[in-house]
Formats: sequence, structure tokens, C-alpha cells
Amino acid sequence: MTRIIDDRGRLFGKINIVDLLVLLVVIALAVFVGLRATRASVETVPVKISFLVMPTQSEGIDAYTTLGQLKDVTGRTVGTIETAEVVQPDPVHFGYSATDSNLYVPTAPQVLLVVSSEASVFGSDIHVGSIVARVGTEARLIGPGWEGHAQIVKVDRGTAVAK
Repeated sequence: MTRIIDDRGRLFGKINIVDLLVLLVVIALAVFVGLRATRASVETVPVKISFLVMPTQSEGIDAYTTLGQLKDVTGRTVGTIETAEVVQPDPVHFGYSATDSNLYVPTAPQVLLVVSSEASVFGSDIHVGSIVARVGTEARLIGPGWEGHAQIVKVDRGTAVAK
């Protein structure tokens, strides 16, 4: 039966255990340096993102207009709510009724939030929290005292935002 470490300190009688540890450290260092050198650069820029929030209950819509910190469902900070405005979308047109007049169905009020943040830019993607900020992206957001579905309707970035 072969011993794991022999009397000369070799692992399975083949390689010295100290040499093995040094080799593993050198490999780990080479992998770390290689990953750092090839990783895309990350730029941080100021952004203002406009979210259109669809409240779950219209009678509690005032809760959605409270200013404060905005987070995504993972708990990561998206930014600070600068303005919150209740907007009433146009009624949805469903065609014509039996009496030949237009049939419109009213829609629920929504809240337009303008959020300021610092975003990470990876290539052409802008990240705030765990959200990739693109117009049309849907997100589940958590504000002060509320949680709801939202859609990004505008993204401004760079030095123009800081003014």
C-alpha cells in the first residue's frame, strides 16, 4: 500500500508537496491577472430614468407619489425618486358599439417617476441595480411603502444629466 506523503515529503511518491502548493499559487495568480486584463472596462455615469408605474390599486395611488429610495426586487438600489406624477392615460379604443358610436374603456391612472442614479456602463448596456436600463424594459420596483410593475419610458445619461 502506497503512502500519501512519503519520507521525503513527496505526494504519492511523485511530487514534493511544497512544490505543488507553489505551482497552485502561481496558476491562481496567472488566472487572476488574465481575467483582470481581459475584463471589459466599467464606466460609471449619472443617469435619469423615467419609469411608468402601474399601481396595483388606484385608491392607494398617493402612496406611489412618495419620494425616496427606489429598489428593484433583488433589494439593490435603483436610485432616488426626484419626481412622481400621477398621469391619466387616454382611454383605450375598442372599436364600435352596436349604436355605431366609438367604444372607449377608461384605463387606470399611472405614476411617472423620474429617478436619478449612478449607473454602470458595460459596452452599450446601462445597469442600475439589477436592471438593464433600456426604453421598454419592464421591472418590478419597490418604493417607499409600495411595490409595483413599471416600464422604462426614457433614459438620459452622461454630463447633461448632472446639470
